[in-house]
Amino acid sequence: FNTDINTVRGQETGYCTMNPLDNSQTLSNGNLNVTGISGNWRGTRGTIGMSSGKFYWEWNIGFTNSGSNQSLLGIAQASAVLSSNYASVGAYGWEYYSNSGQKFHNSSNVSYGDAYTVGDVIGASFDADNGKLTFYKNGVSQGEAYNSLTSGPYYPSSSLYGTSLVELNFGQKPFKYAPPQGFLPLNSASATPETVITRPNQYMNTVTY
Repeated sequence: FNTDINTVRGQETGYCTMNPLDNSQTLSNGNLNVTGISGNWRGTRGTIGMSSGKFYWEWNIGFTNSGSNQSLLGIAQASAVLSSNYASVGAYGWEYYSNSGQKFHNSSNVSYGDAYTVGDVIGASFDADNGKLTFYKNGVSQGEAYNSLTSGPYYPSSSLYGTSLVELNFGQKPFKYAPPQGFLPLNSASATPETVITRPNQYMNTVTY
């Protein structure tokens, strides 16, 4: 895991990070490393929301999957409550579960892909133009998880249980696996901004596309 903040490019260069103002976990490494809270589900959203365009990002899994350490990774809307549970417990989150490989949305979990654990890299591609979300385990597509997600903005979400650790990469450094053709890193140069929040003392510190 990367612990040197000087070796990655963060929000100051326009890349998405996890949002310290929209966070119920512990952030480090320029807000790219997320550590969960022991004995609880909590979540964090990214700083860039997606309403149009095609984007790809990765999670480096830094925990051994168990009953004490688990994750649900995916996307969430601003209405998802992350301060007391995982994003997909309600209607505003769509996530991929470490323990079973199931996909979760609105407290419903159904069969989807493979479980994942320490050393695995989970990728996500989100086609915001057509509302399609796909996850990848170590470069292998797990299949289209959700579609019709066209009521953006949607934000990358990391929901963790216990002291689970994940490291995000939105393109600040080379991806472990090549993005699907036509999908871009998640940064401010990837699309034309619709909304820029410039007063984080009053609003959630996010940029939407």
